[in-house]
Amino acid sequence: MVASTNAADTPNVQNALPGTGAVSQLYWGDPPDTLMAAQAISPTGGSQPHSNFQPYLCVNFIISLFGIFPPS
Repeated sequence: MVASTNAADTPNVQNALPGTGAVSQLYWGDPPDTLMAAQAISPTGGSQPHSNFQPYLCVNFIISLFGIFPPS
């Protein structure tokens, strides 16, 4: 396969080669210069156990294999 090291900047793919894409910087910004509040990161709950179930819903299906449903 032939490719190019130039930027892939043309929307027309006819007679074009794959090129390099734009580099995305996922995380950027200055490092934080303040500390978080102690109340925001303190442990809570007194180390007591708790239920960790995800929300769920039970659904029952009744499929009639014989007869006319619903009866009229």
